[in-house]
Amino acid sequence: MTRAPRRRKTTRRWLLFGAAAVVVVAAGILGLQVFGAVTALTAARSQAHTLEGQLRDGDLAGARATTLRLRDSAARAERRTGGPLWWAAARLPVVGPTFGAVRTAARSLDLVARDAVPAANRVGAAVEQGALAPRRGAVTLPLLRLLAPPVHRAAAALDTADAALAAVEPRDLLGPVQGTFAHLQAQVATARGAADAVDTSLQVLPGMLGADGPRTWLLLVQNNAEIRATGGMAGSWAV
Repeated sequence: MTRAPRRRKTTRRWLLFGAAAVVVVAAGILGLQVFGAVTALTAARSQAHTLEGQLRDGDLAGARATTLRLRDSAARAERRTGGPLWWAAARLPVVGPTFGAVRTAARSLDLVARDAVPAANRVGAAVEQGALAPRRGAVTLPLLRLLAPPVHRAAAALDTADAALAAVEPRDLLGPVQGTFAHLQAQVATARGAADAVDTSLQVLPGMLGADGPRTWLLLVQNNAEIRATGGMAGSWAV
């Protein structure tokens, strides 16, 4: 009569011990994932800042090297924030929204690094090499058409990333993450606006510049010192 209760107690202890061990191991693995994700995201943020400066300064070789490092960091962050443990952590009370936001940030950054950054490098190279400057009164239209597909992909990637990031409310996140996430939202939104503008320009410019046949344009320069319904008086013009 006494052996059965003892066996049950022993079994219960082992089950509790096993469950506790699983929780400890899971917490340890999740902690490693968090550390790896934070490290990768921090590196990606620094590399993105470096890349921006290199493109602005025309350092094309440096930009290509930084792009490779950025893509690697973004991919590592995306991998670190995946899997069942992170999925479960994102559904915990209090800390769950922060885990979910970090996952969203990692996926968005990986998408931008893969689809948008290479296009920025190509456009930057074309501008730096003077390929888009008029020569003998004409613009190289084949180059504009060549740049259009990668820029369109970049704009689509940034649209997707911007929508995903905008769906997260930074005030719902833990304090240390709020400012960083809000800054990322602003950066991606700005980049999306610029990419959309370039994408639209590359879709419209070839036709405007005569790709489908000769085009003649009348340019009116208005002076807003004398207001008219169109914004001002057309003081000078050119064909």
